Amino acid sequence: MWDVPYFTQKAKQICSSSHVASKISEYFSLGTCMEGLSMLYKTLFRVELTVEPVEEGELWHPDVYKVSVRDLENGGQVLGQIYCDFFTRPEKPYQDCHFTIRGGRQMANGEYQVNVIFMTDIGYFYSKNQNVCYL
Repeated sequence: MWDVPYFTQKAKQICSSSHVASKISEYFSLGTCMEGLSMLYKTLFRVELTVEPVEEGELWHPDVYKVSVRDLENGGQVLGQIYCDFFTRPEKPYQDCHFTIRGGRQMANGEYQVNVIFMTDIGYFYSKNQNVCYL
């Protein structure tokens, strides 16, 4: 039987070695990855990803991004928000995960309650200053 978490961790260690990471990072910056995802979502689902400004105290770390998912066929209505914690740091757990903070739904008064999700370690992002994605 295969130990998937063990081999996943080993693959991450190999991919994050400086030689491999530097070659891959030439092609996959954080901006390039996000633009590519947004382009796919526009084409397939008619939604757009947009980075949103945040209010003071809204984020737990300055490296976290708030991204809105907007419906292009409904005047740019916000369907959900994603808090993206891309970058590793010493106090942050080393794991890939996401959590639904609040589910989206149509409420009794006719308004739409926006879905809110938290995501962490979506790849191998090591520093906001480097702004590099190691996939």
